[in-house]
Amino acid sequence: MQYLIKAFCWLAFLNAPLYAQVPQSIIVEHFTNTVCSTCASRNPSFYANLANHPAVLHLAVHPSSPYASCQFNQHNPAENDARTNYYGIYGGTPRLVIQGNSLSTSSDYGNAALFAPYQSQTSPLSLRPTLHLINNDSVRVSTTVKIEAIHNLGDVRLFVALAEDTIFYAAPNGEDQHYGVFRRALSDPQGLPLALPSMVGDSAIYTATVPIHSAWNLPRLRAIAILQHADTRQVIQAAQNTPNDNATNLPNAPSTQLPINLSPNPASTHLTVVLPDQTPPTVAKLYSANGKLCATYTLDQNTTVALPALYDGIYWVKMENKNGILSKKIAIMQ
Repeated sequence: MQYLIKAFCWLAFLNAPLYAQVPQSIIVEHFTNTVCSTCASRNPSFYANLANHPAVLHLAVHPSSPYASCQFNQHNPAENDARTNYYGIYGGTPRLVIQGNSLSTSSDYGNAALFAPYQSQTSPLSLRPTLHLINNDSVRVSTTVKIEAIHNLGDVRLFVALAEDTIFYAAPNGEDQHYGVFRRALSDPQGLPLALPSMVGDSAIYTATVPIHSAWNLPRLRAIAILQHADTRQVIQAAQNTPNDNATNLPNAPSTQLPINLSPNPASTHLTVVLPDQTPPTVAKLYSANGKLCATYTLDQNTTVALPALYDGIYWVKMENKNGILSKKIAIMQ
């Protein structure tokens, strides 16, 4: 009888919510170059496809081959090239790596089914990177790795990077907007060996601090974390800090001079933004909960904007003008 009771308790424990896996985020690493004419012709369809998948995270790496004169590569050539060599794809652009899988150069980057093989997957752990300004001269990123379910993952590597969500630059190949631009690694560019806790509910925290570079636009800076199998490079989990983290930790924010009203909430197809009288021109950016930019709007005092097709969930509206920055949460149910 004792053994039956123990067995029953053990089964109940295994079926408890404590052991539930969590959704696995999708990350696409995009290897491109601002001098590459092929990139200029292929990237627009990829970006359009990416915009239709707001939950997909994106990091753009700029290797020195085939063009070492690429401005974004020159900003940090060693780490851009090291991340490219990690996947063994140095030598040509554009290339896509989704969840650690290198796609063929002949793949259709605009194919609506591009991300379908990686959707609806789960992971036994969650990642949460946070970004903080330290003494006005450094950026610190702390990445929490939390065990959500029993695992036997073995050797893993954690890659943590800083990227700018958008850079406006008239590149030699004709592209003038560049998304998710990799700026600096806060780990080894090929990932840092990480010892994972074995107990469900336990966490490991990796923290790194780097000096601010004068070329960085701090309010656009994002922290991206990718945990991968050491041998196969398959992604176990990925995450990006939320815009709200930036709004509370980066210069010019938070601002109490920018009260706003968003309606309806939850929203469906349209969102009305009401700003106080005399508010200067304001830019609003709509982000998914994992930090993916979904849409950008220019606002007057009372503006109704159309929402793109999105998954139901929680989103952030980040408002920015010369008075400051403010982020507000909104639910979208379509």
